[in-house]
Amino acid sequence: AVGDTPGDANLDPDELILTQNVGNSSGAIFYNQPIDLSTCYQWNVQFDFRMYDGTAADGIAFCFLDVPPTGYVSGGGVGIPSTANGIKVVFDTYNNCGGANPEIQIYNGPGYNECISGITTLNNIGGNLSFLRSYNYNTATISYNYGVVTVSINGTQYLTGNYNLNFLGYLGFTASTGGSNDRHSIKNVLVYADIATSNAGPDVSICSGQVAQIGSANNPNYSYSWTAAPGLSSTTISNPSVSLTNTGASPLTQQYLVTTNLVSNPSSCPSHDSVLVTVYPLYSDTLDVTICPGSTYTFGSQVLSTSG
Repeated sequence: AVGDTPGDANLDPDELILTQNVGNSSGAIFYNQPIDLSTCYQWNVQFDFRMYDGTAADGIAFCFLDVPPTGYVSGGGVGIPSTANGIKVVFDTYNNCGGANPEIQIYNGPGYNECISGITTLNNIGGNLSFLRSYNYNTATISYNYGVVTVSINGTQYLTGNYNLNFLGYLGFTASTGGSNDRHSIKNVLVYADIATSNAGPDVSICSGQVAQIGSANNPNYSYSWTAAPGLSSTTISNPSVSLTNTGASPLTQQYLVTTNLVSNPSSCPSHDSVLVTVYPLYSDTLDVTICPGSTYTFGSQVLSTSG
């Protein structure tokens, strides 16, 4: 549900409440726009979260899953379905396997079970994570960079792990309660990647043999690659010129695609844009006109008195 919770500075209903502070419940939300990690090697998610108002269980998970999940679970599963395959970053306020609560966990694989091996964990030994369960909102940043997952809260890095993925997947959140409970809510969710902006320019029309410029002003932080190449002055600049010949009787069209990347991170998510160039043929025709000797014929602005 969307509503208002305590813990922030306003009374606006601008929080997403994943679970209320009642037992044996679950809640989740996922973006329907997937990210393909076989072509995009980095992304970031930033959000504010709150776990409070109950008896301390079970937590919130941020997930990157290969299929949109169904069948959410309550209790210690933190809402994560047993068939959910991918990365899960869990803020766990009740560790069913013992240990000092709360914990931060990173797990990659099918389902979720905090008691199995293979989970990267930071628990609350020394009380350094007690703030995770709080009346106030905390800000989490989770980044994926060439397989390295980093978890930071309120600007401090707490946990990291290496999980190389190459599938198309969905970002989202789950939460749950069990015998104990809390109200779990998130707000100000921002999913982003460092992506260059592609601009192939507006569609243009020219006559055969004329020159037009496509693209946009150069950004020194970007690299450019154009396809297809016919008539282009360059395939690696932001604004190449194009000149094509049309010897036919009908207009012809040529589409050009620009792929733009960051110079500082060539393997970041590429962006694309296209432009359509229309080339009109030069008009040519023969007019048969008969005139009498000594007469003239006017063609446009020309007055003619001889054949040809």
